[in-house]
Amino acid sequence: MFWLAGVNRGDDYMTVLPPKPRFHVVLWSQFVGAFIVLVGMIPYWGHLRGAWVPGHITARTIAVATLLILMFAIPLGYNFWDSVVQGFQKEGTHPERLADDAKSVRRIVWGYCITDLLLLTYLVHITGGLIGSMYSGIYLLIPSLALLLMLGSADLRKTSWLIAFAMLGIAFSFWMGWSAKRIEYDAGQHKEAFSLAVAAVSWMSAILLFIQVAILKGQVVAEESRQVPPQT
Repeated sequence: MFWLAGVNRGDDYMTVLPPKPRFHVVLWSQFVGAFIVLVGMIPYWGHLRGAWVPGHITARTIAVATLLILMFAIPLGYNFWDSVVQGFQKEGTHPERLADDAKSVRRIVWGYCITDLLLLTYLVHITGGLIGSMYSGIYLLIPSLALLLMLGSADLRKTSWLIAFAMLGIAFSFWMGWSAKRIEYDAGQHKEAFSLAVAAVSWMSAILLFIQVAILKGQVVAEESRQVPPQT
């Protein structure tokens, strides 16, 4: 498939994924990630078997979800305005200039991956630590996204660091949960609600991987159809 282009830099041969699929996958991952955050709290907001959550934890969780929505909406809106609206006015065409800029997309991908790890660690901290939070299982989902969107050998090296940061987040969450004094709220104290929340978050995380692959396939097929010359 010609959308995977070989780039030879000395002895370093890289397989290059176009920036546009990477751009859309990482943005839509933020949108689905916000939904995952909210889904994890639904059993508690619904008071399943007497489950409850303090108001300040609810407010912080919604704030994290809102931030993820903004991380999705702002670049997507800018890309639409700059490429479609401005493109029609200037050229009569609408290339996705932000999404097609490999350097900008690379910065977005890695910046978002690090930000997501920090937000995840915060979520785990406020909901019970490593063994008390329904969000603990997401830690390795973020490095898997980076691997899925890998551009070349340089990104592979960065992914190794991202995995190391995920391990640090796990260690920090474990340390926070080691002492009850460091826990603001233990979501695991409500067993039925916790089990349902863990199941929902895990299922949504797996669905996110399917969504990421589907977006990549759709973007790649669209790129291929634009590049194939029309038959006469």
